[in-house]
Amino acid sequence: MRKLLIFCLFFGSKGFAQTDSRDNSIAISVVIPEKLEGLSTTQISKLETKLRSIISNYGIGGSGYSTNFVVYPKFEIYDNSTVEGGIQKLTLVNVEFSLFIKQIDKNLIFGSCNIVLQGSGKDLEVALNNAIQQIPVKDPKFSEFISSSRLKIIEYYNLNCPNFLSQARSYTTANEFERSLSLLFEIPNEVNCYQEVNNLIMETYLKWANNNCKKGIHEAQTLIAAQKYIEALNVLSKVDPNTNCENELKLTIDQIGIKVDQKQMKEFNENMARYNDAIELEKFRLSMVQEISISYFHRTQPTYNYMMIVD
Repeated sequence: MRKLLIFCLFFGSKGFAQTDSRDNSIAISVVIPEKLEGLSTTQISKLETKLRSIISNYGIGGSGYSTNFVVYPKFEIYDNSTVEGGIQKLTLVNVEFSLFIKQIDKNLIFGSCNIVLQGSGKDLEVALNNAIQQIPVKDPKFSEFISSSRLKIIEYYNLNCPNFLSQARSYTTANEFERSLSLLFEIPNEVNCYQEVNNLIMETYLKWANNNCKKGIHEAQTLIAAQKYIEALNVLSKVDPNTNCENELKLTIDQIGIKVDQKQMKEFNENMARYNDAIELEKFRLSMVQEISISYFHRTQPTYNYMMIVD
């Protein structure tokens, strides 16, 4: 079993062409074990709370969709002893708290850091609670860990970008447009080949749009037959009109126009007006690319557990 929390590691933003729709976030999945040797469920929960605070303080926030890169903790108890403490005996425990950023499919560690702590209490449970409580949520080691990991990840993308582009083109050639877009959308904008990635994203998206526009119109027509006109408009709002289906799309919209309230059609037409503005159109297309990528990830996401990742 595993607990998988998704966040995004943000390293600033330079935008996408003239728009700000695609930032240069690197998706990092946070993996917390449901069981950890030596710790109770309550103590693991406390450890998770600490990790949430750490990643929030050092630029990891928002929602992501890729589990190719993960950050995970280790909490190792390497010594405990009992000493006389006056009225009652005192248990001392030495632990090491570590964080790692790892790429799962290549099994590569991109960064790590560790802090040695000592906890004390009337028994082992209390001593461990005390040690967990002492984990700082802000520490120069964590800042360096995030910063150096970021640089290594960017370097990884720079070194492998030609391979990613080649792989994405092969997926597109095989009409695996969603797989191609998912791969490309993960590449942050700090890489040297960023503009080439952007161009290929738009090229692939337009091929996807041409390939899928008839599916969207068919879905809308099915909803029209069931007299679900508003739902049909919602489906059509995601069909790019600058495709091979332009005329069929217009006819379908007109078909709905005589069935719904004019106020509703006015709102729909105002929404569709974005296609007449180049910047708004690009923002819309990028939002569609993100939606496609997230959907593809959730359909194809492999199942990982903590021990598989740590080993």
